[in-house]
Formats: sequence, structure tokens, C-alpha cells
Amino acid sequence: MKGKKTIIAIFLGLNCLFFVISCAQPQPAMSRPRESTVRSAQELVLRQRVKAFLALKAQGLWGNLAEFYDPAYRNLAPKGNYARRVRVLDPRIVGVDFLQPDKASVRVRFSIEISGIRYLGEEETQLWARRGETWYYLPVDKAP
Repeated sequence: MKGKKTIIAIFLGLNCLFFVISCAQPQPAMSRPRESTVRSAQELVLRQRVKAFLALKAQGLWGNLAEFYDPAYRNLAPKGNYARRVRVLDPRIVGVDFLQPDKASVRVRFSIEISGIRYLGEEETQLWARRGETWYYLPVDKAP
């Protein structure tokens, strides 16, 4: 009987020891839910697309912006004299907010020079929509 009690005492003691050790170990970080991982991937793709769009504006290549416009609004892309009078300087993305899985608003801050007059720290909110795997710019005043 004494041997049985000893074995039970050792067994309980080891269980308590393992419990204490497991509590002392750092817990692994909780994995992100799949939705936020997907959203992060979508945000990364969107940010890359917006940066390319802003880079063309900064380089003064306004004629190439049409490919970034939603196909229904491509005729609204800037052309002609506008491209020569307006320069976008130091554009950067301030924030991205997903309104729906395939629609997001992107806050952009930049300086702008119009006919030689510089305006610092301008900010605008751009609306972007995903069609298939590609994000397109929607002119805010024309967006549905």
C-alpha cells in the first residue's frame, strides 16, 4: 500500500511541476484571424497601386494615369495643359480604411505646385475599388 501511495504522490507532484513550468513559459502570440491576414494582403496590394499612381503624378506623367482610373471613369483622367501646370511633390499615404472588402478610402498627403505657386501639406481622400485583382481609382465626386 505504501508503494502505491508513493507512486501516486510522485505522479501528482510531476503533474504539478509540469503545470507550473507550462504557466511560466511564454505563450505563443495568438495567430491573426484569417480575415485580417487577407485584409493585410489586400492593403499591401492597394498601397503599392496607390504609390505607383502617386509616383506618376510626382513625375508629371499625367497622361499615364488613365490606366489607374476605373474603366467607367477613364475619360476623366487629366490631360493636356493641366499636366503642365500642376506638380505633385512628396506624396505619401497617410492611412487606408476599408469601407467594404472591395472598396477603400486612402488618405494621401502631399505638396502641390500650380503655375509656380506652392501649397504645402495638402491632404485628400481618394476612393479606390477592386475589380478582380486590380485596384482602380474612383474620382470621389463621380463615385457611386
